[in-house]
Amino acid sequence: MSKFVCHKCNTEKTIANYRVRVVDNKTVVKEAVCCEEYMELVRDFKGWGSIRKGPDGTVKRKPRPWE
Repeated sequence: MSKFVCHKCNTEKTIANYRVRVVDNKTVVKEAVCCEEYMELVRDFKGWGSIRKGPDGTVKRKPRPWE
């Protein structure tokens, strides 16, 4: 689910399924329309990803069957 906000009237809208379109070289969401304009997507920062390291501090990968 994504949140969208209208900059004219400051309303928020939550949409579960949406389609992204390119209109006038901008990516817009067809379902997020308010005040006859497209709403802007609000992105929440979920934190940085982490790398799993072994006890010796090295990064290991799974063995592949073809190697």
